[in-house]
Amino acid sequence: LSFDVDIIDNMMQDGDKMFTITIRLIPTCLPVNIMDDSTTVTIVDDEVARIQFNSTHFNGSELSGEVLVIIVVLGTTSTNDITATIDLVGTSAKASSDFISTPLTATIPAGATKTTV
Repeated sequence: LSFDVDIIDNMMQDGDKMFTITIRLIPTCLPVNIMDDSTTVTIVDDEVARIQFNSTHFNGSELSGEVLVIIVVLGTTSTNDITATIDLVGTSAKASSDFISTPLTATIPAGATKTTV
């Protein structure tokens, strides 16, 4: 005997979930012994929040003294805050003389789709 149990995709990142399936005999089915009367099913969460910069290039001017960088969430939003460390590494611009290179922390609140750094 086999049967299907329909799984509902809730489109939320909420971690794996579990439920139990049990067997109960109908009294008219005697004499039958049940050896293992329950089993556990794990529903594996398939939604994964992905983050990325909303552009491959940002411009900042020395006059304004800053550049606005935006990080966005793609796909399913997270049910938890997403926190990432942003490292600033010089290429032609030099750390300390052209920009402040202190690592930054960006947090995207649960359910949000973007944050600014």
